[in-house]
Amino acid sequence: MTQQETYAEKLTRLAKERKSIICVGLDPEIDKIPLHGEIEDVVFTFYRNILQAMIDENVKPAIVKPNYAFYFQHGFEGLKALQRIVGFCHENDIPIILDAKVGDINKTAQAYAKGIFDWLKVDAVTVNAYMGRDVLEPFFPYCREGKGVYGLLKTSNESSGELQDLELKDGKKVYLAAADILAGIYSKKEVTSGSLGGVVGATYPIQLQELNDYFVSRNVVVPLLIPGVGKQGGSAADVVQALGGKKNENIWMHRINVSSGFSEAYIAQKTTDYAGAAVKELKRLNKEVGP
Repeated sequence: MTQQETYAEKLTRLAKERKSIICVGLDPEIDKIPLHGEIEDVVFTFYRNILQAMIDENVKPAIVKPNYAFYFQHGFEGLKALQRIVGFCHENDIPIILDAKVGDINKTAQAYAKGIFDWLKVDAVTVNAYMGRDVLEPFFPYCREGKGVYGLLKTSNESSGELQDLELKDGKKVYLAAADILAGIYSKKEVTSGSLGGVVGATYPIQLQELNDYFVSRNVVVPLLIPGVGKQGGSAADVVQALGGKKNENIWMHRINVSSGFSEAYIAQKTTDYAGAAVKELKRLNKEVGP
């Protein structure tokens, strides 16, 4: 029997095949979508056309990341659009990270995990583990089946330091204590190597490098999801440098997320061809980032 591919192995393989570590964020803002009609059809059509254009131009995304809130705000119509987008991605071998930042006590976390992986059938999810390791535990069975779970470490928002940069009695920052939890789970072999990742904002390249170096020093495989490039002020080039440069073999398992840069590319490029504009932006980012 062929050994199951781990989540990190899948990330690495697809990045090498598609020559991209860019994650395409799918966060619909209705007033910036140049289509008209029912919410479900507008959102689905917009992203289907963008993704299809990327496929046709041979720049298929290495992964996509819809943020749950942008769909939930539209009720059932939004959730149906999300479900259709997930289905389209599966049909075209594009993995999906659901950005939901869920986190709750054990029984509630079990319900989240079941809905996310068994009903919506995405490949990975973001989890707010600042309640402690038991928030992550209900996701472990899915990690052992090849799914991915990203715990929040150092987030991209401006006020993240109010909590995450606090120093504990031993002098360690809170975000490093959160990283300790992930590394500890790996050391006890509770999940498959490479299935448990971390979220670190591109807006904090120094802390990104620190966390990446920390996981390397602990000899654990931790894929990083790196949001904050674009409107939030993060630089893709700075991210690559913080990860050890384009030649670093480990860079293939990490993902740099860009959202509005794709959905609003047609505005920046002053064109009505929103799908073509998104393709151009992905090509530009792939060239800038490498590897």
